Amino acid sequence: MAALADVYLEQKRYDNAEKLCQDVLSIRRDKLGEEHPHTLDSMSKLAAVYINQERYREAEPLCRTALETCREVLGADSLLTVVLMNNLGRIYKEQKRYDEALELLLEAAEGHAHLEGEPHHRTVEHLIDIYTAQGRLEEAEKWKAKLPETADPNEKK
Repeated sequence: MAALADVYLEQKRYDNAEKLCQDVLSIRRDKLGEEHPHTLDSMSKLAAVYINQERYREAEPLCRTALETCREVLGADSLLTVVLMNNLGRIYKEQKRYDEALELLLEAAEGHAHLEGEPHHRTVEHLIDIYTAQGRLEEAEKWKAKLPETADPNEKK
């Protein structure tokens, strides 16, 4: 079920993905508990569905709870923790809560660079958007230089 939800999410079939993600999360909460990595991943996936539908009020508490638990259980060096930082940072960016977004996105960029060798292009794009919106163009340019060559500029952030 979780794999099919991932496929629906990739295909932007958000209604189908949402239902499956909710079901998977419910099952994992019941069988594995709130702190299990698979449960946390399910929370992240459901939050991603909401984010992609611009349902930030629903995504935020789910993402925040998952991130707090992830930090406690898996630590800051977990890729899932870094993904959740990016996602919550994106929510804050979309809500124009730039200071909160920057704090999380900078931490996510550093974490991803530590784990994968460079910051994730979506995180970099969010940082560029915030710095540009704030008129901090020098910082935006610095981050533009860090965009990986393989980043697809047409991909939805």
